[in-house]
Amino acid sequence: MVTAQQLFDRIDDIAPVLRAGGREAERSGRLSQASIDALHSSGLFRFWWPAELGGAAASLSQGIATVERLAAVDTTAAWVVAVGSAHAGFVGAYLADHAIEEIFAGDEPVIAGQMAPMGQARRVDGGLRVTGAWSFGSGIRHANWVLGGATVTDDSGVPLEAVVVVAPIGAAIVDENSWQVAGLAGTGSCDYRLTDHFVPEGWWFAFPLAQRLRGAQVYDLPTPVQAVILHGGFVLGTARRSLDEIVALAAAKTRHRAVAPLGQHPTFQRDLAECQAKVAAARLYVHDAARRLDAAGDLDRSTVALETRAAGRYATDVAVEVTTWAYRCGGGTSLRLDHPLQQLLRDTFGATQHVFVDDAAYVNYGAALVQRAIAATRPDG
Repeated sequence: MVTAQQLFDRIDDIAPVLRAGGREAERSGRLSQASIDALHSSGLFRFWWPAELGGAAASLSQGIATVERLAAVDTTAAWVVAVGSAHAGFVGAYLADHAIEEIFAGDEPVIAGQMAPMGQARRVDGGLRVTGAWSFGSGIRHANWVLGGATVTDDSGVPLEAVVVVAPIGAAIVDENSWQVAGLAGTGSCDYRLTDHFVPEGWWFAFPLAQRLRGAQVYDLPTPVQAVILHGGFVLGTARRSLDEIVALAAAKTRHRAVAPLGQHPTFQRDLAECQAKVAAARLYVHDAARRLDAAGDLDRSTVALETRAAGRYATDVAVEVTTWAYRCGGGTSLRLDHPLQQLLRDTFGATQHVFVDDAAYVNYGAALVQRAIAATRPDG
């Protein structure tokens, strides 16, 4: 079994390949074949799989660190791997044995899709009939399986439950022209749909909380909470890389009419130190919340899960501030498409549009803190 540390260490080995393919991914809306081959050969698509299926048995904190390191190398690869691996991890933890045998028996599974219950499902003999249209199928151009959230209804249309169904990529109709975006362009997160597709018994799991059949305790968490591996790790990586890039640029860059390189200006040095401190603080907060959630018992998990999501939102806010500052400091150099600072800025702003880091991340955690304070004042609190 590969370990999380081994996978983390392999990122440096394939970094030159990933960075060399960055511009191609931006132009084509997909990772280069060399990048995909490197990611598969390194085993990084397995980082969130259950150990029984050859995965790394990573904790939340280890998963965040893996995505963070990947994002600091190549944002497109980080997003595609995080989504593809997390979805395969969910499938590996929750689907029936006969489905697992088929999905994991052939080529290494990469599973794209969206779990929000945008589809409709009805029960039929032996399974479900599913119709639906979903957006943001991140990495779908590299996937061999697809999943989609759906609401199961009775014959009169009354909702019964929310599920996530899994289907081979060939069953989905992918709109290749739907991914025309300002950020995360290389991820190819195209729209897709299923039409009256038959999903056999055992090929779906409950959403947002599914019963764990394999893997470690981390899979007992709601699937949206596990998504902190992406939404915490990705933005920490973009912030870290932005600081590295602007420091390297500032060492030699002299702005118009300036008498010294940018890096020697006291204002730049002061702002750089503040940005470094903010990124370090955000990283500590995200990893601390993740470690506490990994260790939390059932009674403590609800509030800690909300805090973990809030930590992901906070890291996103910090990353926006830092990548914006670095981009502006870079002047005309950072505007060029061949310089990383412009892509880091665009991809960070792309990440802000995900529901995981919307205002509810703060509101829900704040409400939990208020309720806890009220409960503590009660005589039986």
